[in-house]
Amino acid sequence: MKTSFLISFLASALVLRLSAGSLDAPLLESQTVFTWDSNADGSDEIVYLAAVAPAISTASTYNRIELSLQTFGGFRLLQPVNGRFDFQADELVGGNSPEFNNNTGAGGGSENWMSLLSYDERQEFPGAFWKFFDTTGRLENPALTFYTNKTELLIGFRFLADTGTHYGWFHFTRPAARFTNAFTLAGSDWNPIPGEPIGAGEPPVIPVVPAVTPEGQLRLAWPAAVAGWVLESSETLGPDAVWQPVPDVFTNEVLLALPETSRFYRLRQP
Repeated sequence: MKTSFLISFLASALVLRLSAGSLDAPLLESQTVFTWDSNADGSDEIVYLAAVAPAISTASTYNRIELSLQTFGGFRLLQPVNGRFDFQADELVGGNSPEFNNNTGAGGGSENWMSLLSYDERQEFPGAFWKFFDTTGRLENPALTFYTNKTELLIGFRFLADTGTHYGWFHFTRPAARFTNAFTLAGSDWNPIPGEPIGAGEPPVIPVVPAVTPEGQLRLAWPAAVAGWVLESSETLGPDAVWQPVPDVFTNEVLLALPETSRFYRLRQP
């Protein structure tokens, strides 16, 4: 009798409120790209904001554009321990990841928000062509310019919930590193197990412990934090795999008869 176990899972996705709109055209008023209320208390704890402000006093229309991730409450942006501002793929986001600090707060303090785009736009008179100006060369703080030559970013974060502290990541992309090309959210995930890290750009690792009982049954157990996830099994892997829910799973463990052939198991977020 041969028995094989594979424990895997499908990624969980953040639920964000998104608004459409291209930033390749002149941006004439501020707009919110997305927000997230991580603990469902009615107050957004992260806002991706496209802010428009007059750049200088002039008869023409001259605006400064900045897209930034702004955090509130217990939501904090994180960075790798080596001082980079964004994470590399599969680099751990967790308790050792320091808070992002852009050192631009009032009075020389610090703020936990991250700029993802900055430029100026000008229209000399109504009906004239808009002109765009790259302003990042004048910014001395590297925390405000690290994105300029990149087309994708992995940004780590943590947030507080009733269950504890959770870690996650945002994946931002843009088609080219042109200074007016805005980053858009391409993906995100977070670890539902409090206090546990997550690999940047990867789904969380959910430990599922297999064991054979003295009675000869297969026992599978996983953390109570994901007790509502669905346990599925398949006789094969790959694109032809047929995953079926395992019946009679009511909590975060199950007792099964030992399979006579290879069988694979996974947890899926419903």
